[in-house]
Amino acid sequence: MPDTPAAEALASFVEHTDNLDCELATAVAKALANLHDPRVIPALQKINFDGWKDGGCYLARTTAAQSLSNRGTRPFPEGKETPRTQ
Repeated sequence: MPDTPAAEALASFVEHTDNLDCELATAVAKALANLHDPRVIPALQKINFDGWKDGGCYLARTTAAQSLSNRGTRPFPEGKETPRTQ
C-alpha cells in the first residue's frame, strides 16, 4: 500500500483504538516507522506516550520513540507531560 493511504489508515486506527495489546502495538509502531508520511507522527507520539502508562508496552514505546528521534520530532503529543521514568 502506498505511504499516504497506509499512513492515514494506521494513524486513524491508533487514534481511535485504546489499549492495544503489546504485540499489535509493536507491529503498528514498526509499520508507522517505515512510512515517510508526516501524518504518522501523532500516532507514533501516542504509542510512545501510552507505552509509559502502567501496563504499557515497552517494545512499542521504544520503537515509536526511536522513529520519532530519527525524524527529529517531539516524543510526546502537545499538551502531554513527559512521563516519569520508573
